[in-house]
Amino acid sequence: MMPVNPTLKSLLDDLAKNGDAVSIAYAHNYLFEERIAADRQRAYEDDFAPARTDLKAWKESHNGRYCYSKIMMAGNQTPETFSEINRAAFLTGLEESQHVVRLECLDGVLKGSGLTLAELAEHLEIWRERKKPSDDKVTVEDAKAVLEDFCQKWNNERDNRPMFAAFYDEIKEDIEAPDWTSRVRDRLGLSHYDVLYPEKNIPVALMLYPVSKILKGLKKEEKERAFAVPTVLDGDLNTHFFPTPASANYGRTLDLEPDPNCERLVSEILHRRIDYAPDHFLKFGEISTPIPPHARGKALAALRNQHLFCLRYETGMEGFGEDISV
Repeated sequence: MMPVNPTLKSLLDDLAKNGDAVSIAYAHNYLFEERIAADRQRAYEDDFAPARTDLKAWKESHNGRYCYSKIMMAGNQTPETFSEINRAAFLTGLEESQHVVRLECLDGVLKGSGLTLAELAEHLEIWRERKKPSDDKVTVEDAKAVLEDFCQKWNNERDNRPMFAAFYDEIKEDIEAPDWTSRVRDRLGLSHYDVLYPEKNIPVALMLYPVSKILKGLKKEEKERAFAVPTVLDGDLNTHFFPTPASANYGRTLDLEPDPNCERLVSEILHRRIDYAPDHFLKFGEISTPIPPHARGKALAALRNQHLFCLRYETGMEGFGEDISV
């Protein structure tokens, strides 16, 4: 996607030619994008292009003004992702029985719930009758009530932003591994779940639900716009996001671990917000490790170049994108 706004064009040209690996990644994500219709690009650049030719100004305009007015919507407002202006990225034809997963950070909602992660996990096991209550006064019904109350509080706090998700079958092996929290984080490219200090573990929930749950209660037109392939305009500027060629069925997560044999590409989709319920909890855990060193600083160039090679190999689009040379 070639920018038309002169300020944004000048900035991206400078970042791509003179920036470090991280700065180049920001520019490449915009330049490589193939799923933005002309009217969406024009609206974005007319209203949200940076006022100055520096990365900080672009982040302030995009992550602040744009995302909070067009993507991270409050109440029942529809994000731009699922409106007609994003028609070039709409995704249809998913099987209703297909299951998707999300890895959610519970840090904020746990603090306001009065529960610990261990207590939440115990209630889930009691409700599923996999574990005998440690307190004989806790029944299966009690455990379900605790989980329902937790979900209600959480749903009330969440906004209406698009939900990134992956297909369960593609990462089942990682989900079942003992170190599943870090493995799933890395496969899905969730670099913001980064543990920088040993005492700052990140409590997470792995959510699992079928496509039918996302479609439930939607009108016909809403169902046709319930899913989309992720684009550079569907969230904050993120160096661990990577656009896909328009010919690819889905997005592809940027694995935080190397993938020299192109065996770890994971499909990525966006879907409309749903309210969570107890039966969406698959498991709870804590991320206790930092993101891999391959995903930081100068090393990011090799990681992204390898991912680009795999995208080209998978799609046959040899002319897609450009390597980072630093």
